[in-house]
Amino acid sequence: MTVNIKRLCKITASKNMTVNVKGLGKITASKEVLNELVIAFSHSATFYMLDNWFKLAEREESRSNAIYDELSKVGYYDNL
Repeated sequence: MTVNIKRLCKITASKNMTVNVKGLGKITASKEVLNELVIAFSHSATFYMLDNWFKLAEREESRSNAIYDELSKVGYYDNL
């Protein structure tokens, strides 16, 4: 198996970016950390939904989507 190191570095090494999330303010982090926040907020939304806390579920899903949309705009998910 051949690994293209330049491509791998381009995918994994990313600069920080800032995302404005309603209720939290601006978050500056690497794209990888922001993606982890997308996953965490999504899981949190599911947890709240299962306990019938619909307003909290909606808030967490909104936060997840806001960060996801910003990562998508810069092409983060294009090569995964």
